[in-house]
Amino acid sequence: TFRKSRRNQKMAKHTLTIIWVALLTFLFLAAFRSVAGGYIPFWYDPARDLLQALDNLKKLTLIGPPTGIPGIFYLPYWTWFLSLPLLFTRDPRWITLFTTTLPYYLLLPLVFYLLRNIFGKITSMALCLLFFLSYENLTVQLWSPNLQPLLLLGLIFLIVTKRNFLAGLTVGISIGFNMAFGIVVTVATVLFYFLGILKKSFQDFLFAMTGLGLTLIPYFVFELRHGFNQTKMYINSFSGHSGVILAGLTREEILNHIIIVHQQLLHLTAPILIILALFLIFRLLTQKIAVSAPEKRLIFFLICCFISLGYVFFVSRNPKWDYHFIGLEVLILVVLGLVAKYTRLGWLLILWTSVLFIAHAFIIINPPHYKLEQNNLVEKEKVVAKIYADTGVNPFIVYAYSPAIYTYDFDYLFAWLGKDKYRNVPVTQDKTNVVYLIFPPTKQAVIQDFINYKTPNEKYTTVNMWTLADGSIIVKREIEDK
Repeated sequence: TFRKSRRNQKMAKHTLTIIWVALLTFLFLAAFRSVAGGYIPFWYDPARDLLQALDNLKKLTLIGPPTGIPGIFYLPYWTWFLSLPLLFTRDPRWITLFTTTLPYYLLLPLVFYLLRNIFGKITSMALCLLFFLSYENLTVQLWSPNLQPLLLLGLIFLIVTKRNFLAGLTVGISIGFNMAFGIVVTVATVLFYFLGILKKSFQDFLFAMTGLGLTLIPYFVFELRHGFNQTKMYINSFSGHSGVILAGLTREEILNHIIIVHQQLLHLTAPILIILALFLIFRLLTQKIAVSAPEKRLIFFLICCFISLGYVFFVSRNPKWDYHFIGLEVLILVVLGLVAKYTRLGWLLILWTSVLFIAHAFIIINPPHYKLEQNNLVEKEKVVAKIYADTGVNPFIVYAYSPAIYTYDFDYLFAWLGKDKYRNVPVTQDKTNVVYLIFPPTKQAVIQDFINYKTPNEKYTTVNMWTLADGSIIVKREIEDK
């Protein structure tokens, strides 16, 4: 009977694991469909980063993309990471797959599995599924801030398991992916290890800070070569002497964004969230809670994170944009996992996650609903294909209009597709009389103004115009014969 009982327990564990892997595979295949089909956002930032990564293959860079503060750049780790798949392909689909989608669907479940001793095996699985159900968009977009949740969860595991040197490395790397929330995490980590000195954990502090320091080597090498200009900008910006106005969100707007993160994660309205929070607080106060040493370490780090978040977000002039909050959902997930354990309400989390999965599955089995979004990669490729279908092997010039002025998206697409697929890249002004102008859906007055600016009406004439299904407009202009 004892052997039969153990055999049944093993079968139950194996069955549970198989179900979890099957559910994750289902979600991954849905994400893969979006990525492989090109139904992924492709705009200014990812295209700029890809162009910088291409340059990095020619000459190693010590800085990453620019931040929102003039003269200050990210650390180079995102650029270096992007350069790896560029050795084999220029297609943003596969670059997204290898740098974002696969890391998420391979590493996030692994980390949650490794944290099962804290949350419980089934609860860990539910937390992992809940993240993918609520933030699938982060796994299919080629953008450095989207990897912040994965880095933060990895950091939490490293801190709980006392892998202090690796924790320091992870913190430093995270700054190079999402500076606003990366600063939150860095302040929290330094505070965590500094206060640990009071508990005679100086060795932990030393190892963590050594790891963090190593990640800053590219920054200091660059600064030595350039007169510490970035460092001066840091000092001036945060002391208010740079002339740069960092108008962040108001406290009310920050609170609203934090509530929105809770709503998006749990798919609940604000009133229900408040009632649920009060109920869980009551349950915590009425339960006898036994906290293990790793759990104490985790709770202490979470407290440091929320202290740091409160300081950076509410006291300083950050945040400003929505993406500055990416990473907060992981802190909420971890707190939710602990609360589910201590209140013995893990079954409620599992039940709600199951309901969300079933609802989400009906959406997933349908074709992607964002095929005609103007910023999608596949739609922009159609613009490029239309131009090449018209021009063939003949030389041409192309200008793309963007309210943001920069048009890195089409710069990258013409550089990639023009060279690898069509064997014809755009030329400069003095080599052809044919010009194509690309417009997103916009006002006619804006279109006419840009046309006349790039191809003056007294010199050029319009010979053709196309409007694509997503609303993009292509205008073909040639020098008028006189």
